[in-house]
Amino acid sequence: MPVHARSALLANVSCAATDAFANCKNYRELVPELLTNTYTFYKEISEWHSRKTTEPLQPLAGSGWIMFDNVKTAAPKAKAKAAGPSAKLLPKVITYDEDTGKPLSWQKQRDSTTTGAAAAAAIVPWPEWLASAAAKDFVKQNADMAAITHVLHSMHCRGGVHTQGVVVLLEGASQKCTAVAVDDMAEFTVHLPPCVPRGKAVRESSHPHKVAIMVETNVSKETALQRAAVKQNKPVPDASPTAIAPTKEQQPASTPETLNLPQDSETVTTYYVIPEFKLPEDVTEQGGREVDAVASAAKHVHGKRQYQRIWKWNGDETMHPSWAVARLSESELRKKNSASGGNQVFNMGLVPKQFNVVTVGTINDQSVACTVAVTVPILTNTRNVRAGEELIMRATCKEKDQKRKPQTWKDDVAKQETPTKRPKVAQPNDAVLEV
Repeated sequence: MPVHARSALLANVSCAATDAFANCKNYRELVPELLTNTYTFYKEISEWHSRKTTEPLQPLAGSGWIMFDNVKTAAPKAKAKAAGPSAKLLPKVITYDEDTGKPLSWQKQRDSTTTGAAAAAAIVPWPEWLASAAAKDFVKQNADMAAITHVLHSMHCRGGVHTQGVVVLLEGASQKCTAVAVDDMAEFTVHLPPCVPRGKAVRESSHPHKVAIMVETNVSKETALQRAAVKQNKPVPDASPTAIAPTKEQQPASTPETLNLPQDSETVTTYYVIPEFKLPEDVTEQGGREVDAVASAAKHVHGKRQYQRIWKWNGDETMHPSWAVARLSESELRKKNSASGGNQVFNMGLVPKQFNVVTVGTINDQSVACTVAVTVPILTNTRNVRAGEELIMRATCKEKDQKRKPQTWKDDVAKQETPTKRPKVAQPNDAVLEV
């Protein structure tokens, strides 16, 4: 047999044997499977051998199990046999006839057609799903978050925040941002919304400075008009434990637990926005150049000179001044005053303001009109503020839960190994002479 023909033959035999070994599920049937898959090449070897001699082929030493006399072969089908619905499909090596080039084996396929009751059409219960509480719950939550996003986006683009007379300063030593009044401002003249251009409202949050936003669906016309008539010059603490806005008549300020605010119900839900504040990249060299501040009130804030920085805009900045306002507790404000020698006070608080998101229209001769009332706490100054005064809001601090560490077997062993202290026995003083 020529060298190239012998190499091709050995390669085909190896592929056929590998395919039989990979698809054999019972090792007792491995030998018949190997003989069946390689029988075609045995016939080819026999033809080459009969051309040279009339003696029968003799197996090599140690390969007496290779006997093709009782091998039964079937003509290859034009299409592979379809596997059952539960049969596992395994890859199969495709072999080809050397003379004709036609494939001698095919990949197994699973028949996807079914018969009987399984093939009958079934009615999908979509009306029941549409009327279920589960389908309405997650749709309502997505709609509420979309309404909050729409309201915050409207205030972000058309809220006139840049005209509020507030400048944000970056402290050189601490690298912290502080919000400072530019001019003297009367109480309730600053309105800073808690916008989160790159964030979104969440259902739950453990952030200490989160801001609660109330969403009420299907508000009646009377309720909407009544809520819209609430005066903005009467601050009320928000529903979250973030901050409270004390008034002149309200001393001390009420805690969030004592407020008469709407609670969660079938139509009222509370969501939270988390503070976000990211500056552009500072590429200033050697601290920057000393210049006049943005406004006259910021020239000598806290007795420090202001410097001009060189910023690089990367497109991921978010700098709403409401998040730059300091949130401090009573103890933190006392420490701040004692460290700086100042006499700063709380001058900011949250005032709830309601916005309505309305849907108007009909479909299938039915109205889909819906009103969603979004109550957003707006940050405002609760007292007169002088030019250059830092804006500070009161924050309530929750007491930390003292979690006891669970005891293990190591604690018991340590207790046993610790020696108990014996009480001291008074010893007579040898230096004292008793009479």
